Amino acid sequence: MNAEEMPRYVTIEDIHAIRAMAHEVRMAALDELYATHRVYTGTELAGVCGVSASSMSYHLRELEKHGFVRRVQQEGDGRSTYWQAVAGTIRVAGFDPQAQSENALVTAHIEAMRQRVAAEVRRRAQDRGPQHSKRYPVISSSLLTLSEAQAEDFKQRLYALIEEFTLLSMQSPEGSEVERLHYFVSVIDDRRA
Repeated sequence: MNAEEMPRYVTIEDIHAIRAMAHEVRMAALDELYATHRVYTGTELAGVCGVSASSMSYHLRELEKHGFVRRVQQEGDGRSTYWQAVAGTIRVAGFDPQAQSENALVTAHIEAMRQRVAAEVRRRAQDRGPQHSKRYPVISSSLLTLSEAQAEDFKQRLYALIEEFTLLSMQSPEGSEVERLHYFVSVIDDRRA
């Protein structure tokens, strides 16, 4: 199934599925599969994620069991198993504040982003070329004070922008020159006020 035929997103609500995501290797594999929307062999993904092919095979079977990825038929020598994302993106819902699975998933996502941000900060510290002054911030964080209507408008427009570019990303022709961007968005109501 090509990216245009995929559902826009898959919603994961099962606590066991959420727990299954909360692993560094699985998150890396999901990032790759959902970002590129291409078909990979387990060996190719193992190379991307820096693990052995047998370890990746185990992780992919676990992700398949919980509905994140699927096996696909491809022409080849018949010895390789091919894998693909089941949708354009993953949405996690149904958090139980008492469940450790959600805490593990949140911690894993934040740690992965922390590592990416730290690497980018180090890279920028070494790279002071002509593009230096035109860079976007590595992190942008703030507290907005808005009316209820403005807050709703902000959320709708932010998530509409993400949806728009997720669809564009799904339509990038394989082999075309692309720039890969990680983003991490969490709009949280400030309940302290």
